[in-house]
Amino acid sequence: MKKIIFLLLITTIFSCTTKKDILYFQDIEKNNKNEKITINTSKIQFNDILYIKVTAFDNDATVPFNIPYQSLDTKLTGYLVDYNGNISFPVLGEIRVEGKTNSEVETIIKDLLVKEKLLKDPKISVRVVNKKITVLGEVSRPGTYEFSEENITLLQAIGRAGDISIEGIRKNILIIREENGIRTNTTIDITKTDWFNSPYYYIKQNDVIYVTPNERKIKSAGFITGIRETLGLITGSLALILFLTK
Repeated sequence: MKKIIFLLLITTIFSCTTKKDILYFQDIEKNNKNEKITINTSKIQFNDILYIKVTAFDNDATVPFNIPYQSLDTKLTGYLVDYNGNISFPVLGEIRVEGKTNSEVETIIKDLLVKEKLLKDPKISVRVVNKKITVLGEVSRPGTYEFSEENITLLQAIGRAGDISIEGIRKNILIIREENGIRTNTTIDITKTDWFNSPYYYIKQNDVIYVTPNERKIKSAGFITGIRETLGLITGSLALILFLTK
């Protein structure tokens, strides 16, 4: 009988994880409806590297406005956004780009080239070529990941890091974001779907995602974090004494 009590106590202590702690989107059936997707367009930030391509009917006339092809790595031949939020563009000089979208910068450069009568009906293409996000904490492959898409979702970012481990808290995903000189942070509960239309459904370049470890993971590192863990330790010890002194 004492052995059975001992085993039950040990099972209680170490079986704290439930489906509610692990399953994603637990309310998706209740909220299963067609919703229009709102895409948050990324804004250019300090330290971004822009690849800018200028084309026109007269290709020879575009040569001064295109960086000569030197490397397969466009990050080495792009325009670095400086501390003041500017790039130095050939002939046109300093252009303010921070806080603007790619399409807005395309329009600015096109209008300047036309206004200065440098090109007729030019086509401009702007891309950020060093987009990256960092995923830390309880994921299979923590690290910094680059992406070339215009937008990726929080789920895609977590997927690139190999998904959340069984010891990660899905109800407390921390996202740290720096934008326009302001740092913000928020927490997302991915066991629910109410964040699908939030500004954090789509990840932005330079975001940091941190998955908090659960109590079991913290305890395995040798830390006792609260009354629950202390009581669990005491109960386990008493059960062990009871078993050994039979």
